[in-house]
Amino acid sequence: MKDISSRLFAVLCICFALSACSANYAENVESERAKKDKEMLGEDSPIPSWEKENFVGLSYYPIDQTYRVVANIERIPVGQYFPVRMTDGSEEQYQKFGYAVFELLGKEHRLLLLKNPRERNQLFLAYTDLTNGKESYGGGRYLDLDYNNSGKIPIDFNRAYNPYCAYSAQYACPIPPAENHLNIPVPAGEKLFETES
Repeated sequence: MKDISSRLFAVLCICFALSACSANYAENVESERAKKDKEMLGEDSPIPSWEKENFVGLSYYPIDQTYRVVANIERIPVGQYFPVRMTDGSEEQYQKFGYAVFELLGKEHRLLLLKNPRERNQLFLAYTDLTNGKESYGGGRYLDLDYNNSGKIPIDFNRAYNPYCAYSAQYACPIPPAENHLNIPVPAGEKLFETES
């Protein structure tokens, strides 16, 4: 009886810890979103000044931990560069880092991870999915990912964000590689930017 009580107590402690972690996680994401809303009203904001008067905050999907995954990384030999097309027709050179391989909604996915030569420990993931052009920006969304050489990388689509060209046509933004299309809807992260003007 004592063993059963001890086990039950341990299970309850684990459940409590997980729920606390979940609450802290949601609070952190909400805090990041609130901070970005403030930045969107600043001088360096990509939102045109005439639209700031009606700005009430960016739109996001509800936080859903289903869209947090840990991917295995298939490395690519160092030195391979990838010309990323920009929305203005130009190109920028990124380094091919590897492929993130993960399971989401019962399917395996494989997305190309790029490295900006100017960033040391951060990888760039630009992707499209079936929400684009309907609920999210038609040109796709981005994630900046920290990498620590472990062979795995966490990908949190709740933190996906729009490129600057989603807010104003005066910006040139990287176009996600064709191979980075997820043939599923990913209702997580930032939604389509709409103004009230």
